Amino acid sequence: MKATASLKGGLTTTSTGFLPPDNSITAKYLRATKFKIGGWQLEAKRQVKVKYDTTAPSYDELYGEEQRRKYEAILKELEKAKYKKVIDAGCGTGLLMEQLHDNCEHIVGIDISIGMLKIAKARLNRKVNASLILADVENIPVKKGRFDLALAITLIQNTPNPEKALRELKEKLNQNGTLVFTGMKKLFTANELRRLAQSSQIKLVKLIDEKDAADIICICTINNDV
Repeated sequence: MKATASLKGGLTTTSTGFLPPDNSITAKYLRATKFKIGGWQLEAKRQVKVKYDTTAPSYDELYGEEQRRKYEAILKELEKAKYKKVIDAGCGTGLLMEQLHDNCEHIVGIDISIGMLKIAKARLNRKVNASLILADVENIPVKKGRFDLALAITLIQNTPNPEKALRELKEKLNQNGTLVFTGMKKLFTANELRRLAQSSQIKLVKLIDEKDAADIICICTINNDV
């Protein structure tokens, strides 16, 4: 059951609840975030929202440089491809959207934190090809098959059901779409991320695990012929 509501500034919010899946990625999430079973998923999402609403004013100062290094590595992998329509799930303060909006026709940012989106809105400064949506990444209120590229950077550790989030993004991609997600090394092994891609029914094309990087980068496609 899903509920939607309009907010000021052209933002849309959507929320829903699901039963907890039984898989190792979710178990690791529960251990890392210290949640107890029993209405755990909605509480998990609520705490993520509160966390990022609270840290939003200082987020770029604390983590901006780390995020930019991650984005640089990802954009290097994507530089030869042309993407017209892009969705950035867990867009945060819009740092990656800022780098991408001049190179695509339309980019949409999704985040559960209105505090982060307010900063993203100021950063993008009314760019006509950039849109922001306040939403749960497991239930994105946009049409299926719309995008060429989906990004889930620093996302899966913040969602109680990473598989559902990736499957949701897969549905928003066209048949030749690319999906890029990252996983923190302190939470996920390379093999766990490979299994996550497989269970999410996306094909892992390249896994980037640089020695000094905090995250593993996964470049995926939904075209099984690639």
